[in-house]
Amino acid sequence: MPAKPVVLPSRTFAKQGEATAFFKAMLARYADGEFLNSDDEDILYELLQRHPEADQKIGAGVQAFFKKNHQIIQRAAFMCCGSMELAQTSDIRPV
Repeated sequence: MPAKPVVLPSRTFAKQGEATAFFKAMLARYADGEFLNSDDEDILYELLQRHPEADQKIGAGVQAFFKKNHQIIQRAAFMCCGSMELAQTSDIRPV
């Protein structure tokens, strides 16, 4: 079966595994509670737009992303702060 690319407006990954590795490495660069820099926010927002529940997760807009050691899913994840919500889970994976 041929590799399935992940195409974002600013970057294309030849395989889903490459995109997953890229975003896992990004997650590892941040400490718990640390907000992402603007370049990382931009590409993470592009990925978020591909999420099956993007409309719900984005809602009225995303103001910022940060890393959170999530107690429910028992691992680190990106979280986003929206204009109306305090924070919502954005377990973002390339699809």
